[in-house]
Amino acid sequence: MVGIAGKLNNRFSAKMSVNRRDFVRLLGGGLAAVTGLPLIGSAETKKPTVIGSPSGKARNVIFMVSDGMTHGTLALAEQYSRYVLGKPTNWMNLYRKRPVVRALQETRSHSSIVTDSAAASSSWGCGQRVINGKINLSPEGVALTPIGVKAKRSGKEVGLVSTARITHATPAGFAANVEFRDQEDTIAEQYLTREIDVLLGGGSRHFDPAVRADKKDLFANYLNGGYTVVRNKVDLLKAASAKRLLGTFCPDHVPYTIDHQRNPELMRDVPTLHEMMSAALSRLEHSPNGFLLQVEGGRIDHAAHANDAGALLQEQLMFDSCIPLALEFQERHPDTLIIITTDHGTGGCHINGEGKEYADSMPMVANLQKYTVSFECLGQHLKKGMSAAQLQEKLALLYGLNLPASRAQEILLELAAIDAEGGYKYAGNIMAPLLAKHCAIDWTTHNHTGDLVEFAALGPGSERITPFIENWQVHGVVCQAMGIE
Repeated sequence: MVGIAGKLNNRFSAKMSVNRRDFVRLLGGGLAAVTGLPLIGSAETKKPTVIGSPSGKARNVIFMVSDGMTHGTLALAEQYSRYVLGKPTNWMNLYRKRPVVRALQETRSHSSIVTDSAAASSSWGCGQRVINGKINLSPEGVALTPIGVKAKRSGKEVGLVSTARITHATPAGFAANVEFRDQEDTIAEQYLTREIDVLLGGGSRHFDPAVRADKKDLFANYLNGGYTVVRNKVDLLKAASAKRLLGTFCPDHVPYTIDHQRNPELMRDVPTLHEMMSAALSRLEHSPNGFLLQVEGGRIDHAAHANDAGALLQEQLMFDSCIPLALEFQERHPDTLIIITTDHGTGGCHINGEGKEYADSMPMVANLQKYTVSFECLGQHLKKGMSAAQLQEKLALLYGLNLPASRAQEILLELAAIDAEGGYKYAGNIMAPLLAKHCAIDWTTHNHTGDLVEFAALGPGSERITPFIENWQVHGVVCQAMGIE
């Protein structure tokens, strides 16, 4: 994702008669270093189109992000929920039963028509398109004031919740400024200096002196800064009244829901996204001047990168289970603006037509209820030297897959050629093609996509949303709703 501007330069310069200097300028080349630069407001001169008349200020904003969600992912969750679980998703019920403003959001960054999460979240964060890989920096290298900092200056409290590392790109886009998104140790320090009130997710390695390159003990620094620091679900549930709250529940990302819900130890120690959001709302509900809360289903994106339909479905359903939390809060506090959206598409997930007159598609999608492990954890279940019969038995147990012996033998040869811990490569090269005809789900890529994506809003300020909105315009809509600059 980082460095895409340079790759585009090379590709386009070979195919188009464009002045190279002008093209680099158009892509936002020449990014300056940001060390020591002061924060300034957004340099974007355009203003989002305002429709209707404002219906009042939003004291609170709940901004929910299903990271990497395509319309295909949304459709998968809805069809599975209706025909396997017997109920529609909360997201679709929202459209059926609530006065929701719905729009298509264009997601491109300054450097590409396909954004990364850093640039996408920064567009919401600072109201300006930035180069892929940067967090709230203008193309000229100027640090732009994130919306979380603006909210804090206005007296509001700010919370960030994610199933990814809490220092990951999407939450960082609301509160940080770094030249490269992987500067997560720096992001962790910035959250403290900017006094972000609630931080819940993974990523303890960026606070832990035993892991950080500079050996700083950020856990101690947060404690000294007045934060309650929690590391497990039990302590989180006890900390709802904390003045400020830092909760990191895993060194890296929070485990996939499909793995989490089948592991008693994880269920005991690691909160779900639903539990983290509930804790954040309980803590922020009594903010004297209101709050801005960003909630990210970060692992939706990761499952889509891996082309892992089982993990993707469960992550999207977990995110969907959080929507009623926002709606219930809004019922108690009508001056709350709710936004539900995604930053970009990932993977190109789609349900395919299968069988005569496509009659096999839904029974095949229903096969996903048999999936019990993510690709990320599958390697833990396979042993080197296992026989084809053992592999058949294992895949039948884990995925309900009836694999011919000849195909099982071929997979064993493929497994021998890669690392058993294979991650995205493991999933993409072996499991996703194998399972595509088992669950009627196929993919276009392991990368991000340039989709127009879903955007829904309800509450004060939602009337400012136009049917088509560009990602950078969302910043102005939210700031106007909250009455901040």
